[in-house]
Amino acid sequence: MKFVTEKYFNEENLKLAYYRVVCWPERMVKDRFGINAFGANLETNCRNLAEKLINGEYTPQKSIVTGK
Repeated sequence: MKFVTEKYFNEENLKLAYYRVVCWPERMVKDRFGINAFGANLETNCRNLAEKLINGEYTPQKSIVTGK
């Protein structure tokens, strides 16, 4: 199972996902504050998130803006 999470949730794939979210044309569905905050330190945030996802330590939380 860890191989699968390493394959899909590695740092490079998370950066690609970030850039796809940033380029998505629908502005009404985005948490711009959260996106900008994550992107401010993109390398470190992607590395930390990848590590948590791969190790099964990530716990999703509600968005500050949308509460979802």
